[in-house]
Amino acid sequence: ELAQPGIHCADYAAGRLQAGKGPNAKLVWQCQQPWLEYSRATQSAYLLVRKSASMSIQRMLRQDASNPFNATPYEGNGVAMLPRAVAVYTFVREPLSHFAAGFAELEARLAVRETHPVEKVRAARTRWYTRALQEELYVRHPLLSVQRLRAFVLDLASGRLDDLFLNGDVDHVYPQAASFCKYAHRLRFVGRVEALDEDIRTLRAAL
Repeated sequence: ELAQPGIHCADYAAGRLQAGKGPNAKLVWQCQQPWLEYSRATQSAYLLVRKSASMSIQRMLRQDASNPFNATPYEGNGVAMLPRAVAVYTFVREPLSHFAAGFAELEARLAVRETHPVEKVRAARTRWYTRALQEELYVRHPLLSVQRLRAFVLDLASGRLDDLFLNGDVDHVYPQAASFCKYAHRLRFVGRVEALDEDIRTLRAAL
């Protein structure tokens, strides 16, 4: 249900696919390449899932030269370009906790934008924010209110936000599988944020 006939990832890569309504908007997210942290020493690559401790895991992987992972951002063209011997892994979070963290992240970004009007992000987001207000979407309610969260869930599930949020914010609340579904066949390990220490030890032993 996410793909429209005649629209493909090649169109997105070539700049022919712009933000649009419903399935067209979702396809843009499907086409984006994931962020990878590549460790040549362990021949492994971490595939980031936003709001699933990704920044903490990045810092851990990059800590210093003596780190057994010693990872750096992968400069290739996504998971498909990694050598076949490279083991791809990721970490996920309990889904409702992930959604709550994603919504809090979105709210915090909007709060900063509203209280710091000189920031560059303000200009980039004014158009969708104003439009969302005009269409009486969730932003009409007070920031961090229960009514705002309830309206956000309804607007998101109904697809009314699809063409407003192609700006790197709303994907914080998207299902985590959206971050790696294209590359599920490359995944060799999926850790859990709730058991991070234990799963990191398992991962290190395996590598």
